[in-house]
Amino acid sequence: MEAAGHRVTVLDLSASGIDSRKLHEFRTLADYTQSLIELVGSIPPEEKVVLIGHSFGGLSLGFVMDMFPRKISVAVFLAAFMPDSTHELSYVMDQYWERTLAEEWLDTKFLPYGTPDQPQTSMVFGPNFISSKGYQLCFVRGRGISKDVGKARFVKKECILKRRLWVRKAGLHSVHGGQGYFEILHTAKKNKAMKSAKQLQVHIVLVHGACHGAWCWYKLKPLLEAAGHRVTTLDLSASGIDSRSLHELSTFADYTQPLVELMAAIPPQEKVVLVGHSFGGLSLALVMDMFPQKIGVAVFLAAFMPDSVHEPSYVINQYWERTPAEEWLDTEFLTYGTPEQPLTSMFFGPNFVASKLYQLSLSEDVALAKMLLRPSSLFLEDLSRKSAFSKEGFGSVMRVYIVCTEDRAIPVNFQRWQIETIGVAEVKEIENADHMAMLSKPQQVCQCLLEIANNYV
Repeated sequence: MEAAGHRVTVLDLSASGIDSRKLHEFRTLADYTQSLIELVGSIPPEEKVVLIGHSFGGLSLGFVMDMFPRKISVAVFLAAFMPDSTHELSYVMDQYWERTLAEEWLDTKFLPYGTPDQPQTSMVFGPNFISSKGYQLCFVRGRGISKDVGKARFVKKECILKRRLWVRKAGLHSVHGGQGYFEILHTAKKNKAMKSAKQLQVHIVLVHGACHGAWCWYKLKPLLEAAGHRVTTLDLSASGIDSRSLHELSTFADYTQPLVELMAAIPPQEKVVLVGHSFGGLSLALVMDMFPQKIGVAVFLAAFMPDSVHEPSYVINQYWERTPAEEWLDTEFLTYGTPEQPLTSMFFGPNFVASKLYQLSLSEDVALAKMLLRPSSLFLEDLSRKSAFSKEGFGSVMRVYIVCTEDRAIPVNFQRWQIETIGVAEVKEIENADHMAMLSKPQQVCQCLLEIANNYV
């Protein structure tokens, strides 16, 4: 739509997407819709918008249509619940419930919350419901991201009015960059069928970089699973849909806590393939030092890779010395924390995202990133005070580095400097891959990881 010359605004409703508020903080549809109310309320009186709502978003449309009718030229209901001006707002939902058998919800979870005086019911779609009811005609990778960014939501009663336009689901199927993806997916499935009895399923853990979340692996995860492997993605603290805010974190250990907990829960006899992207390389190092016996190989994908000689901040400091300030473009660095324990937050700006991180990725992936990125930190103040990772822990784990040749965020010369200075067991290279290789070159990243898993675990 932007390519067609239009201005487009997307937003997270309360306790949805990367909105940091929690569901139990809200009691009404107005609370849930507050961000949309604020957005439409801020639109100049002379401006009229095209308002589009999908699914339950139709109820939020109804709410703001009643409040700001003069600011809306047309309301579009895309496969959405559409209330009327005769019944209470819940009427259309009640009609839906009456026509929907309980078993149709499959593994969707409904749980009570709220107070005895004002009880509420939360809802979170299960993976089977997502795959067979919501996304059954979507790319496999599309289903993956829905599982990585989905949050519990709720239904509540209130009232409305306004002209409606019903838009049916189109039969149009547009594929961008699909060729090759399905080819590798087909090959992966064939490889799975051809696996010998000796080749067992491998557990692959994917760790995102700064400002990102588990969602950035949405193309790669189904490819690896189609090859027969178990894949775990996770949000580090204050990342993705993790409910914590950055201001709650004071140390790098706080930030990496979800990965630490995951590794601690892995059985002693299991060895994982641990993959870290970008700043995720530091998180890899922390758990490599803590759980070396649980890691078959650590893979650094265009990532920062520390050593067992210097303090953990050393590799980041070396990067800073080699990176002119103007290279950061519109990235924001702000101070937070306390005077006794100051920290610096980092948030990638849209120009930096498009030209340094995602310059070879699809425009859809750039748009997705701009919607889902969150402020993060490099925790340099904390990492500079820590001792070097140990040779007995971190140094004992086999390391492989995957070089991305068109990376403008961590340039090739710095990737190779790390490899030459710190040392790895093997180097793999992906041509024409930007910093987000899992998005711009998912097939090639998948192939590299399959080979690494076969060789080291």
